[in-house]
Amino acid sequence: MSMGTVPTVFVSSTCYDLKQVRSDLHDFIESLGLQPIISEHRSFPIDPNIKAVENCLKVVEERADILLLIVGGRYGSPTEHGKSVTNLEYLRAKAKGIPVYVFVQNSILSILPVWKANPDGNYQSVVDSTKLFEFVELLKDTENVWVIGFEVAQDICRTLREQLSYLFMESLGLRQRIRQKALPESLGKLTGMPLRLVIERSPYWEYRLFAYLLVEEIDRAKEERWDLHYGIVFGQGEYLDDPQKVMHWIKRKLAEQERYVAVSEKVINTALQEAFGEPGVPGDPQKIVYATKRLAAAYRAGIEWGIDARRVAVKKRFQDLIDTLATFPDNLIKEIEDYAQHCLSTIEEIIANPPGPGEKREIELTLKMSMSGAEEFSRECEKLSERGFFDEEDDEDEDEY
Repeated sequence: MSMGTVPTVFVSSTCYDLKQVRSDLHDFIESLGLQPIISEHRSFPIDPNIKAVENCLKVVEERADILLLIVGGRYGSPTEHGKSVTNLEYLRAKAKGIPVYVFVQNSILSILPVWKANPDGNYQSVVDSTKLFEFVELLKDTENVWVIGFEVAQDICRTLREQLSYLFMESLGLRQRIRQKALPESLGKLTGMPLRLVIERSPYWEYRLFAYLLVEEIDRAKEERWDLHYGIVFGQGEYLDDPQKVMHWIKRKLAEQERYVAVSEKVINTALQEAFGEPGVPGDPQKIVYATKRLAAAYRAGIEWGIDARRVAVKKRFQDLIDTLATFPDNLIKEIEDYAQHCLSTIEEIIANPPGPGEKREIELTLKMSMSGAEEFSRECEKLSERGFFDEEDDEDEDEY
């Protein structure tokens, strides 16, 4: 959230059975000077290119600062994931790490012990699906969130007014802690979620910090990535006017790429592992930031390598060889991009679905790196060698570039 932006409150619930509650909450949230995000209102952001469920989850991810979960007597239709939209919105908010307030109708809470004692009973007069009981039980016993009962919307409003006051004080306290902590320069430049992770050290904070920072670094290089994708090249390139210069340039570029791969491997296998620390031992946030920036630097170097290869000018007979060589970093670039998203989604999934009592989970974040076009490059080299183009002196008559 940037300075001057009004915080948003995403209201998540089934629509039809809680229509009046949602309407009352819309007016209450606005009265607090906050921005309500409720799907049936005109202000709700809609992306016409994606499905309704995906759109709701996207809005939670991109726009929600607070999630207000209201549970009535309807669970809703299960999605392809086997969970209701409301359930998925809640999981997305938990993974994002924003404050979540859960309110459940008193009639549901009162019958929950009956359902636990007799899960095969008929409860159609109370809920549309017993999955709703399972969801509420998960919230109470596994998710470690406060579940607050309510009868009418005014009950929610009164409780929410107090809870938001506590949240305000917590934010002031966090602000003070940031000032008092005197973070080193490398950490003092962090903002948003990465800064909060460093200050609060919530579960899996080391891995979340790495994932968030890597995604941010990759996003900062997106315009250069587009230049590489579309072949948009600026600046002065090298002019290679004889076979010896071509071969020397190719050897130099291959050595550069080997260094990028070696750096990436060293960051992942050594620097990052040391930064995360041994199991049960807190990680080193400065080293995590350092390792992430070095991996991002290798990513940007790969992009620049591909762009630089497209700047070079050679005679026509070598053009296919150079064009093939220019694709070498494509796999490496894509693999780092996929790795960043995989890290983030894996950790968010664990946070959204934490291990049960006594259950252990291992986080495996493996980066596999490979080069594109190697076989095609070898074939081009063989063709040129068979025709003697690497051995002959410069042909003054051949002036096509």
